[in-house]
Amino acid sequence: MPSDSMEFHEEAAAEYDAAFDWYLEQSPDAALKFDAEVDRALTHIVHAPRRWTAGQYSTRRFLLRQLPFIVIYRQLTPGEIQIVAIAHSKAWTLEGPSAAWRFSARTAEKGAGNAGRSARRARRSSPGKPG
Repeated sequence: MPSDSMEFHEEAAAEYDAAFDWYLEQSPDAALKFDAEVDRALTHIVHAPRRWTAGQYSTRRFLLRQLPFIVIYRQLTPGEIQIVAIAHSKAWTLEGPSAAWRFSARTAEKGAGNAGRSARRARRSSPGKPG
């Protein structure tokens, strides 16, 4: 059953923005590819939230197909998904203060509202972004 709502934790939105900005510095096409891959992941997650690997803190992981990023999310209620992290896959293998370390503290928090999702959509339509 598809979920009705999706929200980004504010740190996940910041991670998305940082990755998008990095790809944009490399090339506008790379940034668009990153955005399309994240959108593809979100579409799959919304339509089948329980399909992907379960992890700690009631989270699940979706590995992007063409880029080295993982979308970490959890289903808060049957109709509500929270994106907890947009992490570079190598950050999950590092020791010390990595995305995995920050993520564990983030999952203990309550939902962060829809501000992240709104910021992500605003970025898509901003004049500085190609497309």
